[in-house]
Amino acid sequence: MIDILQYIVKIFSYEESSPIIFTAASFWVFFTILLMGYSFVYKKPYLRTLYLLLFSFFFYYKSSGLFFALLIFATICDYTIGILIPMSSRKWMRKLLVGISVFLNLGVLSYFKYAYFYTTSINSLLGTNY
Repeated sequence: MIDILQYIVKIFSYEESSPIIFTAASFWVFFTILLMGYSFVYKKPYLRTLYLLLFSFFFYYKSSGLFFALLIFATICDYTIGILIPMSSRKWMRKLLVGISVFLNLGVLSYFKYAYFYTTSINSLLGTNY
């Protein structure tokens, strides 16, 4: 019984040494389970959306680890802004909300894409070790 529980914990925990990647057998097992479950929920739009969202989150967590928190952050921000846009009666407010969404997403992307470059450049120029 304890071995089964440990195996289940292993399935649902992130291991940096063995992430799920598209060429691994574990991905194809995951994808097969996803498709089998999808065949039961595809006619119910709300359940289908929730099912695919949860499987997408699980896949991203198993392949990226703690970067999963960034996906959750972006999802919550964009979902909230997506709800607020139709509620806004003024055109400038809708444009502002879209701009905020774009700024947040591009800001996170820019930080993770360029922070290392800027840090190493500053360290090289100033002789620091940030």
